[in-house]
Amino acid sequence: MGPEREWWSVKGVDEATPIFAQVATVGEGGEPQVRTVQVRYVEKFGCLGVNTNKGTNKWKALLKKPLLAGCYFDVAANRQIRWEGDVQLIEEDDIFLNQMWALVEKGVRKVYWMKEGLPEHDLSVRCPTFGTILCFPKVWDIYQIDAGDSSRSTRTLYRESNGWKPEEEISVASHTDSF
Repeated sequence: MGPEREWWSVKGVDEATPIFAQVATVGEGGEPQVRTVQVRYVEKFGCLGVNTNKGTNKWKALLKKPLLAGCYFDVAANRQIRWEGDVQLIEEDDIFLNQMWALVEKGVRKVYWMKEGLPEHDLSVRCPTFGTILCFPKVWDIYQIDAGDSSRSTRTLYRESNGWKPEEEISVASHTDSF
């Protein structure tokens, strides 16, 4: 997957401990659609995972264009982490989906069943509208902010096509390229 495992592990992010990040998909008319989601590191697939209802706009958008971009800001490290990657939508792997369902907070599981008209349903049973988005990043863009002097902030790109080697660290003060 790339060097990002190191960044996520610093925060303790794994399947059981997600972070909140913003992700974007492409809408019907080509417009970007951004929303905040819980992102988990999924060890089994070596990728990022997002649990969602299969009836959401993000699921529908990813069925048509299976690409996801995301951004997370690590306040403690003054670091912005952005990524872009292909996705795989998981809706049939019962063992994996049951494992992911068990990690979802109980109140959220209740909402899934409430939307199905079954507010008192057994929350250990996975709702049929539950799915997981797996994102396999192809690009990581790390922006390290120098809080004392923003002109010393740096940005480093990592691309799968470049063997995940860090590309030249770019000074934000001289930066003209975009992600």
